[in-house]
Amino acid sequence: MRNMSASTSRQLCEIISLLPEEGKKKIPFEVINLIKEKRGETTKKDIKSVEDINDEKISKETKKYLAYIFFKYLANEEEQKEFSQILSENEVRHGDYLRKKYDISNIFKKKEKIEDDTNLEENNNKLVKIETKKWWYIIFEKIKNLFRIK
Repeated sequence: MRNMSASTSRQLCEIISLLPEEGKKKIPFEVINLIKEKRGETTKKDIKSVEDINDEKISKETKKYLAYIFFKYLANEEEQKEFSQILSENEVRHGDYLRKKYDISNIFKKKEKIEDDTNLEENNNKLVKIETKKWWYIIFEKIKNLFRIK
């Protein structure tokens, strides 16, 4: 968290401020202070309510830190197991992607584009895009559910 940018820490502060009191108490005081120190002096607010937490307004760096905070401090055991399983599946998928991309037997053959985020399936000579939920989207949904508990 020491290399966190000011905009990321500002967004994290805004999200943490929206948490219910029992959620805020789970995050150590030192972590919250570190985030506030990195925030800077800006008064611009991107996230004013739970509805503002979406993919367009939150940076990738913020998503990473938010995932860490959720996993480390806010998630119960069941959610931690689910999150760990999702991370393991992503690691396996990424490993498969790298093996296909850098396969020695196919290195001199014509390269085909390997899809990393979407799965394409050929159906009646049409390509159909299969949507899968990304790991950070699942975390956002769980965090939004925390806000609804009052």
